[in-house]
Amino acid sequence: MSMRRVPSKTGSKDQVGKRASVSKSQASAKSSASSKAQISARSSASSKAQVSVEPSTSTTKKQKEFSLPALSIIHKPKVTESELERLKKRTIRRHAPPGEDLKHIKIILKSLKGQPTTVQEFISLIAPSTGDNGAILRTVMNDDLNSFRKLARKVYETITQDNSDVLLNQQLQLAEYYKEKKSLLHYRMMKNIEEIFMMAPNFDFERYALEKEKYLLELFPIPEELNIEPEEMEMMKRQAAFHRLQWLRSEGERLNEENNSLKKRLAQLKHLHKEEQLKMMQVEKAAEAKKEALEATQAEKAEKLEMLNQSLEKSIISQEASMRETKDAILLEPVHPKTGAVKKKKSTGAVRKKKRPAWNEQAAKEIDAQAIEESRAAETAKITSPFHFSPIKTPPPKSSGPKERSPFHYSPTESPAGAYYVSPQRQVASAPQPQSSEPQRRGRRAAAPRDSWGGFY
Repeated sequence: MSMRRVPSKTGSKDQVGKRASVSKSQASAKSSASSKAQISARSSASSKAQVSVEPSTSTTKKQKEFSLPALSIIHKPKVTESELERLKKRTIRRHAPPGEDLKHIKIILKSLKGQPTTVQEFISLIAPSTGDNGAILRTVMNDDLNSFRKLARKVYETITQDNSDVLLNQQLQLAEYYKEKKSLLHYRMMKNIEEIFMMAPNFDFERYALEKEKYLLELFPIPEELNIEPEEMEMMKRQAAFHRLQWLRSEGERLNEENNSLKKRLAQLKHLHKEEQLKMMQVEKAAEAKKEALEATQAEKAEKLEMLNQSLEKSIISQEASMRETKDAILLEPVHPKTGAVKKKKSTGAVRKKKRPAWNEQAAKEIDAQAIEESRAAETAKITSPFHFSPIKTPPPKSSGPKERSPFHYSPTESPAGAYYVSPQRQVASAPQPQSSEPQRRGRRAAAPRDSWGGFY
């Protein structure tokens, strides 16, 4: 390994100044050269363009070459990445410090490739080839080592502190646990000793430790087993079988009694079921009879209502006929020749009689009262519980007027053919009218004009 001397500081400064001036001159020369090259390139490009234009115009129009227009700006050629990398490699170590041997460093790096080496060995190998004899490398290494030491100290100190705290707590818990166990075992031991002295007040623990089984047999002797003869054993077995037989008989009697009581209960329940079925049948029959009676009454009332409707229609028709006759008589009376007024007949002093209600109104009242009574009876029949309360419906209040309207809806049929109604609004004219304006009246049909009303609808 070749060692190189480190130059002095003054000499290094002079060399740095010289190198800086040289680099500046080189840069200025390069810039001027590049500018000259660009100018020459532009001029050559323009001349080529001019030359290329001339033959194209002179020869043929098929082969056209690219040509720049007049007064055009030539763009700079784009610098590719490969050229940039090449320039970087050229200028990367331009300002290398003095006393640095790059070739020797490359040789060392190639020799150490693929070999495990420490940082100290690497620095000691490269330091002679550097300008500062590896001072910067050592400072960087020391800084890295110091930061790593601080990090390791910080991490491991916390870990050791946590482990020590956990172990201390476990030790304290173990001490408390053993203390509690000791007190519990002591309590159990004293309790067992008290029980032993209660059973054997003169118990000797030393002798028990020496002669365990013998001492226990002396304190608590086991009685000898009795020798039972086979005849006595047979008698005992027979007695046990006899007791079992007696128990089975008593159990059978009890089960028979229970079975009989259950049969009686079943018969009672069947009888009650039959009675309930008979009651239900009677109720159904009564309901059916009531239904038939109600249907019969409904039919009777429907017939009665039909008769009432017919009688009411007849009465209305008779009233219409009487009114029509009176109006026809008024219209058929002779008219005064001059005034055209109808002569009125003098009343013979008819006696005023009290107006009696028509028979149809009385019948409607009776039907109302009967319907109210039937509705009350139906509501009382629906009540099943004695505590159920349903208020009785009161009949509607009677109107105080002379006439009462029937609650039944009446829709009479159309009046028969030939019955015509004279409207009460039509009045006979009292003013004199010329005979020429009135048509000649011939008979009843000409006297009463036919109305367009076609019934009650």
